[in-house]
Amino acid sequence: MLRFPDDKPRTFRWQVSGTQPDGTEWTMRAVFEELRQDELDDLVAGNEAADEELVRHALVGWGGVLDAGGEQVPFSPEAAAQLLQRPRWRLAVAKAYCAAILGGGRDEGN
Repeated sequence: MLRFPDDKPRTFRWQVSGTQPDGTEWTMRAVFEELRQDELDDLVAGNEAADEELVRHALVGWGGVLDAGGEQVPFSPEAAAQLLQRPRWRLAVAKAYCAAILGGGRDEGN
């Protein structure tokens, strides 16, 4: 049975992984807000930095992000903005979000 969606924000967890330039692999758990199609359209329409805008709006939390000392980095818009400056990270998060909302499988823990 399909439940008709309401307008409440919906969030979900999804694993994001990537590779550093030195070949080191990394993973994290993203918490995304499921954006509506009209919101996605507004973000990407004529926007050369659509991946950055998508991550800025959809990423609302994370886990498994560590600082140089191995301590958890709490999610904040400021911390996310710092990571948005890393193209590999930004693109990995944007691709993971798109895979999740376009039916690219089910991530464990959702």
